[in-house]
Amino acid sequence: MNQEIPPLRPLRSLLFTLLIQTATLIITLPIERGFLSAFLQTFSALVLSRVSRLSTPWLLCNLILPIATQIEISSWIPLSGLVLGLLIFSPTLREPIPFYPTRPKVYQELADIVAQKKVRRCVDLGSGFGSVLFALAPLFPETTFIGYEIGIFPFTLARVRSWWHPNVRFIRKSLWDADLGSFDCIYAFLSPPPMAALEEKLLKEMNSSATFITNSFPLPNSQSNYSMTIGGQSLLIYGRCDLGIKIEHLINTASLL
Repeated sequence: MNQEIPPLRPLRSLLFTLLIQTATLIITLPIERGFLSAFLQTFSALVLSRVSRLSTPWLLCNLILPIATQIEISSWIPLSGLVLGLLIFSPTLREPIPFYPTRPKVYQELADIVAQKKVRRCVDLGSGFGSVLFALAPLFPETTFIGYEIGIFPFTLARVRSWWHPNVRFIRKSLWDADLGSFDCIYAFLSPPPMAALEEKLLKEMNSSATFITNSFPLPNSQSNYSMTIGGQSLLIYGRCDLGIKIEHLINTASLL
């Protein structure tokens, strides 16, 4: 059911990206700058990225940078492209949570859940550019939507855009700083490593009437009460009573032995 995503290795990916860019420049050094040089750099970057098994965001970064180096009058573009990439993906150096955008096909399903549960306060843990919240906010003007995001660039753009959405607010803090007890709907699209810690946080803070929705990555010791697949992404839904249910089952089974 879970979407197959390459293992997250941010430091390895950053190192390999720098090595790939250096290698492509060396490969094309004897060739005069032009179409052939750009083609060989891009092709080499693609091959090396695939061999290194880099995730899609890093692969795109390696494809864009060789093209940018071919622009004669804009020698600052490669550097600015790398800086922009770091602004977007640098949070993965701090926490093992990459930038995985929610697909638009999922928005309607989330809207149905918000309507069904009559949600008053909704939080997106790792909100990125805020696409989920901006899709839901106009449909539910009485609902408050909060996004937690530590990436400087995504947060800044989302914060500016929120000026036109009075019921949306973004906080530049880690999701671990969020008080989950104040929300009746919690959404997250993270990665496998932090799910166990998030499960513990939910067990401590999530209120009895709240709903937790995770995209693609399940809680390791809990059983979702409903799940669905939309557009290649899976939504798993948990109530407060569903948390820790697998652990309780194992304890009960062990006591019977």
